[in-house]
Amino acid sequence: MNNLHEHFVNGLKYINYAENQIVKALPDMIKAASDEELKSGLREHLAQTQKQIERLEKIGIILKENVNTNSNQIISSILAKGKEIIKDGRTYAVDAAIIAHAQIVEHYEIATYSTLTSWARVMEHEEEAELLEASLEEEKEASDKLAKLAEGGILQAGINTMALNT
Repeated sequence: MNNLHEHFVNGLKYINYAENQIVKALPDMIKAASDEELKSGLREHLAQTQKQIERLEKIGIILKENVNTNSNQIISSILAKGKEIIKDGRTYAVDAAIIAHAQIVEHYEIATYSTLTSWARVMEHEEEAELLEASLEEEKEASDKLAKLAEGGILQAGINTMALNT
């Protein structure tokens, strides 16, 4: 890759692959979660992720570039670990682990969307930058919601459950 445009398209491919894999993983996370607020947040994020994929496809059309790829080792590794965690059953500990792994995914997406938005602006791709920024803001909001869930009810419920069992 010799120029920023090639790096930009490659980044679009990686995040598009990531979003598609997340769409596949979220239903299992929703099923494994025991907390209704967590389930609701994951369902909401599933719908947002589908919209983010549509935005990425629109960017591909605007740029006349194929933004599909069949690999992204980073997201594949993170999601594989997430699959291991949800096998443990529906408990507050699993909910806490789902939140932790979802936050790792969110931070990867935030970093990627932030970079791609900056690159789009540098290359004067304003429409693409606006589409990417919309996804970036959704990822930041999702991360904030996950943090509030972790700090609030889910971790407190786990502490309360542990106290009752001792």
